[in-house]
Amino acid sequence: ESTVIDVSSGEAVILRPGGVTPEDIASVAGGGRVRLNYAPEAAGPGGPGAPGDGESPKSPGVKYRHYAPDAEMLLLKGPRRAVAYWMGRIMERPPGAAGDASDMGRASKAGGVFGGPHEAGRPLGGGRPQHARAADYGILASDELLGMLPGGAGFATISLGSAGAPEIAASRLFGALRKFDAMGVGAILCEQPPESGLGLAIADRMKKAASGRVVDLGRASRALFVCTGNTCRSCMAEAIFNALASGALPAAASLAQFQALAHGPAQARQLAQLQAPTPEPAPAPPPAPVLASPPSLSSASAPMLSPAPASAPVPVPAPALSPAPPPACAWRASSAGLAAPDGSPASPEAVEALAAGWGIDLSGHRGRALAPDMLEEADLVLAMTKAHRDAILALRPESRYKVFTLLDGGADIPDPFGRNIGEYMSCAARIAAAVAALLEAIAPPPRAPGA
Repeated sequence: ESTVIDVSSGEAVILRPGGVTPEDIASVAGGGRVRLNYAPEAAGPGGPGAPGDGESPKSPGVKYRHYAPDAEMLLLKGPRRAVAYWMGRIMERPPGAAGDASDMGRASKAGGVFGGPHEAGRPLGGGRPQHARAADYGILASDELLGMLPGGAGFATISLGSAGAPEIAASRLFGALRKFDAMGVGAILCEQPPESGLGLAIADRMKKAASGRVVDLGRASRALFVCTGNTCRSCMAEAIFNALASGALPAAASLAQFQALAHGPAQARQLAQLQAPTPEPAPAPPPAPVLASPPSLSSASAPMLSPAPASAPVPVPAPALSPAPPPACAWRASSAGLAAPDGSPASPEAVEALAAGWGIDLSGHRGRALAPDMLEEADLVLAMTKAHRDAILALRPESRYKVFTLLDGGADIPDPFGRNIGEYMSCAARIAAAVAALLEAIAPPPRAPGA
């Protein structure tokens, strides 16, 4: 589509980006200044450059929802692995699920991670009749991102081509939106390209289609863990998350070991043996010790292990600390409880489990009751159970796009309160496995130079 430029002020002001990119314009501007008439990240209800109330548009194609599908649409941008994780978690619950009134517009923070102010009164998926739906979600993304999404029913996909070929995305975008309308999808989740070159024009049209609803995962950095009393599960998750994110504990290198420890020492030994290198012909080596650090193993490729019987909990040992911690990431966590008395200390068993298993001091923790402003400030909210998640959404339904259970698929982490130290250590190990996998998804370690 066309690029619209205003030169009445003596400089080239791009009112609507299009196929002629800012770089193209600068190359023939004779040294004159070229700028946009808006900040790309400050899109309002009509998308970038849309006029405010009572203002007349300076150009065609900048009015509210000028390019819009019938279904609600959400854009996600940032590291591709994080976008794939976020899309997968959002799709665990259908649009317009019972108890979900999610008006994403009310949740957006001006200038923050979740875009600018948006239209009110339009819940995600609320614009389509439920019975007409061929799929809950329509996914519009690059080939690279589509290859990272989990398989399964409930969503339809349309490719925008390779991430390195924006001209393909430009040619497919509107046809894809029309196709999703014809399918009657409940909501559309769309990968936003980088805002440079032709990607600037593509992102502009996407934002108008989505009424400016954008989740910027490149700026997200605040996680909030929630349980009932904020004295065991959520505070242990907070402490383990911060230790891993800061590099005090190894993340990717210990993910498989965390997973095995969550099932008990016997399974940890089994995993260590499975990963041990094949020895040269020689007398049989002794069994691998429980604390042997296995090679890196992603959660997707970890062997399936039978869980230890719940009736026989045993304390589990800590993973070996990395001699060279990975670079720290920007993410940090806090925690709260749905029924937490403010100021309550962590349970003695939780303190003992983290001290003995990970060398983490939880004695200074003080509980907090969950409040709406905590949900507003958090970029990602992880509940210990489905019941916790649903209670959070009842408190603030517009937060549905960032409130998930810690375990994928809505699985629960049982409450160890009132049980023995073995149950607490097993619970902590299960939380550690989930947190390590989470950090691998949302905050992958930076690549080494030349990698």
